[in-house]
Amino acid sequence: MRRDFALALVLLWLSGAALRATILAVAPVLPRITAEFDLNATNIGLLSGLPPLLFALAAVPSAVLIARFGAVSTLVAGLLLNAFGAAARGVAGSALGLDTATALMCL
Repeated sequence: MRRDFALALVLLWLSGAALRATILAVAPVLPRITAEFDLNATNIGLLSGLPPLLFALAAVPSAVLIARFGAVSTLVAGLLLNAFGAAARGVAGSALGLDTATALMCL
């Protein structure tokens, strides 16, 4: 029991670090993203505002998933989803694809 709790805390910390890295990485390259995808102010606001909004909306369903499947399984699934979304963001070919991949990354 104690080992599972420690593992869950380590995974929680790692997931927080992974989520921060993928979100904070946008700011330094925002001028390049804006030029490549021809984003307007609305698109830029959506790209930077979508992650915190989705994190807030996913909090309650995530708690239900943790209660049903356990903390470790839910955290691993969340990390995998985040990794898949981040990779999809890297190969997005349009502003819509970028926003969709960002939304997927933040679920």
